[in-house]
Amino acid sequence: MKMNTRLGFTPVTYAEITQEKKFWEGCKSCVNYHALLEKGTKNCFCTAMLYTPAEEAEAQENESELEHFK
Repeated sequence: MKMNTRLGFTPVTYAEITQEKKFWEGCKSCVNYHALLEKGTKNCFCTAMLYTPAEEAEAQENESELEHFK
């Protein structure tokens, strides 16, 4: 998870991930795939993560810093 965070991924809820069937087919090789399907792709044992491009991450970081000084 540390490596993914350094690459720009952030943990999110499963509600924030696409529900496109093609996306979830990428999970077929996971041992938790059946549990994921049983829960309607709403929950899993894995951590849901989304990629945040570097510019967006930097903007969010700058915004957080500004909030700190208010």
